[in-house]
Amino acid sequence: MSLRNSLIFSVRWHRRIGLLCALLVLVLSVTGILLNHTSSLKLGSIKIHSAIIANLYGLPSPEPVSIAIKEQWVSHDGFQQLYLQDKAIAQCAAPLLGAAQHHGLLHILCKDVLLLLSQEGELLEAITPVLGLPANLQTLTQHKDQLLLKTTTGVLNANLDTLQWLPSNETSVQWPTLQAVPPQLSQAVNTEAPAIDLEQLLLDLHSGRLFGSVGVLIMDMAAVLLIVLSITGFIAWYSSKQLRKGKRR
Repeated sequence: MSLRNSLIFSVRWHRRIGLLCALLVLVLSVTGILLNHTSSLKLGSIKIHSAIIANLYGLPSPEPVSIAIKEQWVSHDGFQQLYLQDKAIAQCAAPLLGAAQHHGLLHILCKDVLLLLSQEGELLEAITPVLGLPANLQTLTQHKDQLLLKTTTGVLNANLDTLQWLPSNETSVQWPTLQAVPPQLSQAVNTEAPAIDLEQLLLDLHSGRLFGSVGVLIMDMAAVLLIVLSITGFIAWYSSKQLRKGKRR
């Protein structure tokens, strides 16, 4: 191949590859600069709430639910936060299983914890499996002045003063049903997506892992194209230099 044809070929592919790599190089450059200053920018303490990003990480979407207790609503945001009406009152891991008013107190059952609260929503006690809370709980309710817990194996009558859980023969029990959060409370119930810290997001974006194996492959291809870009750039420069020398002669 002549020097002139080599120059034309190299410049043409150098331009094409450069355009193809431009966006990826921009992403790599910006994320790389930010990651070099992680400590000073405190990227690890910056939290990003985004349903799209949460979906890329395969994190569950929030499923806020409510249970009616007389004229009040107990709601859960699908992650950790409990609400009484529009007031945040306590935290417990999803899912919300049941809620009932018994002996002047609110009893709220979440995953692996039974919370006892005042009528105003003040947390008084948390009963966990360490304190004897039975396993495989499904819901709870008040029935004939009893606090009943429904499990996968039967119904238990709970005596919280002695922390005893005795089998119950009650059959005609009306258990609470989970409902969608009422419209008048939907603004108050926080339904943000799970938080991802900015440092981790930038690391995964820089490496392509944010988009799984396909993203990693794309970033690998970008690295290969940058090598090709360097080679075609050198060939174009060298061919141009040789042509200029030939003209001087």
